[in-house]
Amino acid sequence: MPGMGIVHEGLGKGNLWIYNDLLVWCYGYAADPVAFQDCAKQRDSRQYHPTVQKNLMRQQWAADVVPKCPVINEASASMDDAGSGKFLGSNSENPGYFKWTPRVSIGFNLVKQWEETTDSTFKNNFAFNHLWVMAQHEQGEVLQGLIYNDTKFIGKLKFQRTMDQATSSEKWWAAPARAFHALIPPLQLSFTAQDETSDMKYRSNAPKDLILEDYKQRMAWIKDTGKLFHFLMQKQRNYMLSELKAIAAMGGLT
Repeated sequence: MPGMGIVHEGLGKGNLWIYNDLLVWCYGYAADPVAFQDCAKQRDSRQYHPTVQKNLMRQQWAADVVPKCPVINEASASMDDAGSGKFLGSNSENPGYFKWTPRVSIGFNLVKQWEETTDSTFKNNFAFNHLWVMAQHEQGEVLQGLIYNDTKFIGKLKFQRTMDQATSSEKWWAAPARAFHALIPPLQLSFTAQDETSDMKYRSNAPKDLILEDYKQRMAWIKDTGKLFHFLMQKQRNYMLSELKAIAAMGGLT
């Protein structure tokens, strides 16, 4: 679609972070939780083996993404709170280079607590809190500065909101807007292996007036969506695992 390159680039930068930073945290913990605790604070992509560092920096957008991911945000007032989303430090390149942050530490400590308890209620609480803290890391310490503060990206989000408003009108002049708007994917999160679903049991629509680039508004929607995911993982676990396996099997598709 014309003019959507900025959106695709933003999503691509987010994917670069997922596969080169977040995935590595998860793999490292799964491989050796003890070594993870000892080594996490030492992580710095500038200290990687030269071959690994070269491969990392050859990826599209790496020169822009790596020095900016992550930042450290102000601490949350409580476990229920997403925090302000405000950066600590003099600029957005603090600390950058895939370094450790306090939220990463909290998130993986919750995994450790989940592993150590046999109480199902505690397990459920630890699981949801882990999801919530890591969402704060993703949305506030990575994507806010990388994507949602970008003026061009914000411009595309504002355009989509304008189209949403125009297509809700029954006026004759809204007809061309409705035709164009049909090409824009809906803003929703789906718990299926498909792109989207009409079954609201497995879907979370964004609030109608959501300002997506606003950290607090976005996190309120993410928290509600996280609660739905958490519910489905408890009540429809077989279905969810089946969908996750189907998504995992897509790894080799092009």
